[in-house]
Amino acid sequence: MVVDRRARLVCLLVTVVTCAPAVTSTLVSGRVMSTDDGLPVPRATVRILGTTPVAQTDSAGRFTFSSQLGAGCHRLQVRALGFGWTEVQFATSSNSMKVNLRDVPLRVIPLDEWPLLLVTRCDAGPLTKGDAPWGVDTISPK
Repeated sequence: MVVDRRARLVCLLVTVVTCAPAVTSTLVSGRVMSTDDGLPVPRATVRILGTTPVAQTDSAGRFTFSSQLGAGCHRLQVRALGFGWTEVQFATSSNSMKVNLRDVPLRVIPLDEWPLLLVTRCDAGPLTKGDAPWGVDTISPK
């Protein structure tokens, strides 16, 4: 009986290890540049959607961080105060260790185009994308 349980446990572990998707630690790097004047954008927030790590660009607009990524298509999101936001798609293979996205463009948003802050009652219900200001994806109580 004990041997049978051990055999099943070993079989289960082998199955989990061999069927688990390959996830490797991937070093993602690049540089965020302004589309207005071609200068680097310091203090931009950079993250890969669906993952936890967040990076911030240095004074030269460069970012580097490590993330656990499986093979497939991923989206890098970049945001900075005074700029819009952008997303860049990139693909990784099961053995990708480094991804260099080079120059990621970010558009300056003039002050008169900045989105308005909407304040509403909690019971007002969700806003649709058409009712939300430019650049807002989701508005929720959270």
